[in-house]
Amino acid sequence: MLTKRHYVQVAKVIADATDLTDVHEPAHQNAKLWTAHQIGRNLASIFETDNPRFNREMFLQASSIDGPFYRS
Repeated sequence: MLTKRHYVQVAKVIADATDLTDVHEPAHQNAKLWTAHQIGRNLASIFETDNPRFNREMFLQASSIDGPFYRS
């Protein structure tokens, strides 16, 4: 079972992936954000199955993928 420490590390990697400072084309920015969003939500689903104490909303916020752009 993964622990909070693992979830924090994964969330940081996803948050770092949403950094758009090196991406200047709007289409590329959207693609980068969409990819991070999909990865984050899919991992959150896996983590929920792995650990009943996993907090999906906290993970999505820490991953920087919780916002109006990402609402499904």
